[in-house]
Amino acid sequence: MRLKGDLHQATKKLGHNVCNLLYEETKAVTGKRFYSLKELRGMGFPYSKKFPENFVMDDRIINLQSGRLHRSIRWTYRTSSGKLTAVIWAGAPHAAKLVRGTDKMRERNFFSLAFDRASAKVKDQEEKFFREVTNATKR
Repeated sequence: MRLKGDLHQATKKLGHNVCNLLYEETKAVTGKRFYSLKELRGMGFPYSKKFPENFVMDDRIINLQSGRLHRSIRWTYRTSSGKLTAVIWAGAPHAAKLVRGTDKMRERNFFSLAFDRASAKVKDQEEKFFREVTNATKR
């Protein structure tokens, strides 16, 4: 099969779209204010390892407080040897403590929830990509 068009550009576009989906989902799971710190304390510290029964929602959804975590989320991607690598990270100092947990707090890996939510959308992007490539070969 001979491909017409710019496959490299199409791959870059797919990479950009996939990363952007992951970014948007990560922003979504870290960007809503459900409870104030005072309300969370009143609930008995719902993310505590000591009181796992006190959970109020999926631990991977991060309640917006100062917005520092939410604002620190960044992404990039690269293509090399036919492979697409997407990288998304949060630069806030407390991000790693949320993802890995601490001695007192359960793990709250918001990246895994964002990935789960973005997966179906990524499949749609891949199908669109292959349709575009296939259509380019028929011209």
